[in-house]
Amino acid sequence: MIRIKVSPLDLSRVRFAFSPLWECVASLMVYQSPGHHALHLPWIKEARKLIGDLDITLLEALVPPQNGIPPYYIPDFLTPPPLTPFPVFEEEVQQILQTSQAQIDYELNKLCELRNTRPAVIDAFLADPDLYLQKLVDVLRAYWDRVMAPYWTRLHVFLENDVLVRSRTLALEGPEQLFSGIDPTIRYEDGYVLIDRGREDYSDARGRGIVLVPSAFVYPKSMSICEEPWQPTLFYPARGVGLLWGSAPAENNEHLEGLLGSSCAKVMLNLPATTLELTERLHLAPGAVSHHLGRLKSLGIAEPQRMGRFVYYRLTPRGTGLIGLFKDDSKNFESIVQPALST
Repeated sequence: MIRIKVSPLDLSRVRFAFSPLWECVASLMVYQSPGHHALHLPWIKEARKLIGDLDITLLEALVPPQNGIPPYYIPDFLTPPPLTPFPVFEEEVQQILQTSQAQIDYELNKLCELRNTRPAVIDAFLADPDLYLQKLVDVLRAYWDRVMAPYWTRLHVFLENDVLVRSRTLALEGPEQLFSGIDPTIRYEDGYVLIDRGREDYSDARGRGIVLVPSAFVYPKSMSICEEPWQPTLFYPARGVGLLWGSAPAENNEHLEGLLGSSCAKVMLNLPATTLELTERLHLAPGAVSHHLGRLKSLGIAEPQRMGRFVYYRLTPRGTGLIGLFKDDSKNFESIVQPALST
């Protein structure tokens, strides 16, 4: 069990952030173990083509495959907690270059101990950390440019959707619901964030708060940074990763389609989302998506909310209730839908 001591001040300083660098590193774990990550197979197939002749031996020595066999330890200097809510990739790799030799020594030796192996490249890294930090950053940049940058717009919107939901949970339902909701193995209890893992560890947030980083590639379990000098950070699975690389699964929504039309119904069923995300996911023209969103808004089914640079559309309580009513085919459709839309 990992225990992170948190005070009321820490809870008031819980913050969400995105990390392009984390997604880059976590994607490598998925890339190495395609059999354990069927949800990401469309991306893996494309990444295999895009990676080409890039030598990622150094990355593979530092990042274990996410193949269901622990430990999943990654040296924390490779994925430092993001300092701002919206860091850019280049800012984060600059943090790597500032890592002290003492931190490198400690984390690389821990990596070798936990994995019970010591690749020659690790000894070379320890012998000349400045040279290998630069090599590490160079290969990360190349990997990012080839297999992550082409998908970052989609990933960014996907992660922002998750933060929209989680931040609302924190504000309206409190830390207990927030932490238990991001991962069944995590909970908040009596001043501690508890993470059910196969090892014992203790950390104190000491008024720094906790950083919560949604991730597409950490699915299905979260990962954490708990040791000093880093701020406690949880990388957790974002909601709806099954829809990330394709459209929503087909469902029996003929009643909804009959009421709103096929395209408008698909837009409704894919909320919350931005116009850009709906355009990419549903393969509709931006003007068509805007028209459908305007219609849903006028019916009181969807509402816009600005978050950062993006405007999200989400279902209103009426919209959520309407979808729930459609799930019961035994009820008379006309007697339910028309009063629901006219009130």
